[in-house]
Amino acid sequence: MAASEGLPIDYWLRNNGFRKHPFQNTEAEGDPDLEEYFVEPDCFSDILGNACEPKSAVLFAPRGGGKTANRVIVDRWCRTGNKTGGNVFSIVYTDFDYLLASVVSTDGINYALSLNVHHHTAEIMKAAMVRLLELWLKNPRLCSKTTNAPFNVRSYVSHWLELYNERLEPNRVQQLFAIIQELPTAHIEVEKFPATPTQDFYALEILIRTMGLDAIYVLVDRVDEFIPAASDPNLGALFLAPLISHLPLMEHDGVAFKFFLPTEMSAALVSRHLLRPERLTVREVTWSNEELAEVLHARLQAFSNGKIPTLDAVSVPELRGEIDQALVRTAHGSPRNLVLLGATLFNVHTRLSQNSDFLITREELELTISQFNAQKEKEKSLQPRTVGFETRPTAVRRQV
Repeated sequence: MAASEGLPIDYWLRNNGFRKHPFQNTEAEGDPDLEEYFVEPDCFSDILGNACEPKSAVLFAPRGGGKTANRVIVDRWCRTGNKTGGNVFSIVYTDFDYLLASVVSTDGINYALSLNVHHHTAEIMKAAMVRLLELWLKNPRLCSKTTNAPFNVRSYVSHWLELYNERLEPNRVQQLFAIIQELPTAHIEVEKFPATPTQDFYALEILIRTMGLDAIYVLVDRVDEFIPAASDPNLGALFLAPLISHLPLMEHDGVAFKFFLPTEMSAALVSRHLLRPERLTVREVTWSNEELAEVLHARLQAFSNGKIPTLDAVSVPELRGEIDQALVRTAHGSPRNLVLLGATLFNVHTRLSQNSDFLITREELELTISQFNAQKEKEKSLQPRTVGFETRPTAVRRQV
């Protein structure tokens, strides 16, 4: 193999004891290996909470600080009962496209102010229908417990399926409809259904508890990833205001809302008195250099089956004891930056490597840091593009 051609990165990884690229994924969503290298921030247990005493919580973190990783782990542990202290029905609320479907042009503030809590709970109920189907398919025995509900479950769920089916594929709608037909018919009949989506959500909580689960967790994330909230944390705060400031919902028995929000949104929420730290658990993630080093080492060990504890193992002798800290310092407290640095380092090394031992050199480390810093400076120079919008009236049934 000619030195000038560089090294195929898969070849280099295999020959240095890695089973997969430790820096390939920068996004936690859908990463099957996340639990193997996840490092809990100090406040994680406060956010996870206890299913038997559910409490709503807000986790603030800078972009790239691990918001989504924390949310994904909370969701997975809710589904497995790992460390939650009970059985949790988790609902992931990260898709806001349905609320944004009525956008037509230019006034983001008016749009945000036109929302109320029922818009949010209607979307949460749509996500809940997907999760309810998953739960019943996985645990059919839970269906038999619905007889103990204080309402006719077959009627209620049929009604919900009619109202909140937008996130279900057509074949999934048919699956859920078939399950509903087999549900035991409770002796209690109702004259009318709840008047609002929020009351539907309260009824869902009763159903979940009837089936033997301890709590509902609603996991709210990615608020800073849609326009215009992506470039304006104030609009993100206004968008969330009807939900996060609705204390009866935040403190409802058997329910906990878990918000994973960018640090930039904190001031906007607090200054508008939309966030009540004395009523909700509020925590902020910060990463020390020591903690970031733990993140780095966890990734290396997870993707090498414990063979590569630090980058010393794949570096020339003169870098040993130095290379890990150089990357950690350059990451400036950001796990995402650290992963991007690692990916850049491996790419630079396999492109430029000219030593027979295939070890990372000081020149490659310095070039990695230089390229990373240049990219960050370029990003800083780009002015965020603010995109406003306005809405036509959005139909929300039974609005009160």
